[in-house]
Amino acid sequence: MPLGGVIASKRVHEAIESAPADRKFMHAATYSGHPVCCAVGLRNVGIIESEGLVGRAAEMGRHLLAGLEGLRDLPVVGDVRGLGMMCGVELVTDRNAKTPALGLGALITREALARGLLPRIRPGSADPPVGDTICLSPPLTTPIEVLDRIPEILRAAIIAATR
Repeated sequence: MPLGGVIASKRVHEAIESAPADRKFMHAATYSGHPVCCAVGLRNVGIIESEGLVGRAAEMGRHLLAGLEGLRDLPVVGDVRGLGMMCGVELVTDRNAKTPALGLGALITREALARGLLPRIRPGSADPPVGDTICLSPPLTTPIEVLDRIPEILRAAIIAATR
């Protein structure tokens, strides 16, 4: 059963609250507010807090990002960025011109999968000119040894896909 949430600024919240009843924004899904979903959600928040997973994500994310930074020496890596445990490696055909590498992400993903890494790609576009991006978001509890393997596997996959 799904559980979601929405965050809105005070200004948006006030606009919704002050709207006339016949124009008020209403949204609900079949399971909105379902007690089982809410109980599981609250327990999940409790685990995140008690195990310090937000702080761990920041610390381990910096470690992962530092490893991925080493990929910048590959000609097709245009940018490496991340926050917490979410990181991206942008692909280009020409680093100096920032020419997007369209379609390369699928080849690299196939090579990464063959090596045991499951990334996802955000396909690029010519407008705006952005290359495919290899997206990584390992679980917050990923052991450091596994995080150290991710850049190694990705490097091997990029080299294999660009031969």
